[in-house]
Amino acid sequence: MQQPVSSLFSAADRERITAAVRQAESKTSGEIVPYVIGRSDSYEEAEWRCGALLGTAALAAFSIIYSYTSIWLPLSVAELVIVALLA
Repeated sequence: MQQPVSSLFSAADRERITAAVRQAESKTSGEIVPYVIGRSDSYEEAEWRCGALLGTAALAAFSIIYSYTSIWLPLSVAELVIVALLA
């Protein structure tokens, strides 16, 4: 069910939005159109991107620790890459 904008924002809020859009548009050749929706997208790709980023960070951390200490079992960097990819 759609609600009128007046029920979502007060007159002062709408004026602040208008002023902010006007100020931003004065600095660019583009046009800004504020749009209110009930729910944003779920961003499904964010999950695998986060996993890839964390896997890469873990690999980097383990590689650095492995390079400077002898507390790890003798693993090569290639084996660490395989473990990170399989995780």
